[in-house]
Amino acid sequence: MAVDSGLAPTVGVAEESASGSEARRRFKVLLVASHVVQYATPQFRLLAADPRVDALVAYCSLQGAEKGVDPEFGVEVSWDVPLLEGYRWVEVTNRARRAGLGRFFGLMNTGLWKLIREGGFDAVVIYTGYAYASFWIAAAAARSRGAALVFGTDGTTLRPRDTRWWKRWLKPRVAPRIFKMADVALVASAAGAELMRSIGLPEERIALTPFAVDNDWWTREAAGVNRAEVRRAWVVPEASPVVLYCAKLQAWKRPQDALRAFARADVANAYLVMAGEGLLRAELEAEAQTLGVAARVRWLGFVNQSRLPAVYVASDVMVLPAE
Repeated sequence: MAVDSGLAPTVGVAEESASGSEARRRFKVLLVASHVVQYATPQFRLLAADPRVDALVAYCSLQGAEKGVDPEFGVEVSWDVPLLEGYRWVEVTNRARRAGLGRFFGLMNTGLWKLIREGGFDAVVIYTGYAYASFWIAAAAARSRGAALVFGTDGTTLRPRDTRWWKRWLKPRVAPRIFKMADVALVASAAGAELMRSIGLPEERIALTPFAVDNDWWTREAAGVNRAEVRRAWVVPEASPVVLYCAKLQAWKRPQDALRAFARADVANAYLVMAGEGLLRAELEAEAQTLGVAARVRWLGFVNQSRLPAVYVASDVMVLPAE
């Protein structure tokens, strides 16, 4: 359901036992997400099934579940697996003049203020990143309401990917102050935890929450893949070694490294499959010609979620050169 401002649905209660024990209040948590992410949905479903938690997801945008141009893919994207089922969620109206991801004022979800102030949440977990106005609305509301404020980073360094001088100067000075605002900082790796320690966060305020996927779904889908059929569609011999790059074609994912390494290795009869789309596509195709490997590179473009198990099954080596 969509809301501009308002309350989350009524808190549920879990009975401790059938012996007449007093009902115990469930821990009420709001998860603020910038948009619909295919790998986050399984985690939201697990939270929804936990009897200790009354979780509500507040989406600042339904990009991912609804068709829209992804600025990093550079094409229209809508994931083709159910992403809004199995947990409670609301869409908070985006009041931005020019709505969209990638800009500070692209997410201006003013309704978060009332939702948090009047929702009675024990904790507010923010997954937008601090480079959006909506982050600051949610953080201010949580602080004013006395709710625990939880957010973090998947990064491992304070060095920005954007090489503009002012960002290189500003981020190391500002980011530590922002992360210290968190009652708990979520990090995706041991290196991320070390980063939080380096800026002065005590151990008890750092939570390691690695990225995860729904392994049962991937295993089930992969079992039904006909590897030979997929390769025929790629026009790749069944016995040939296949190297797979599967990510957006953008600079920090380093697709050029995969292409150059493939050319330099020069493995006989090997093929490189590039699954993904992005602004570097034309530049990479031209480089493949220059390197003399264009005939052995397959460009799949954007591959939707339901088709990814087949891509993995039909490949032999996965290359992940991202920074």
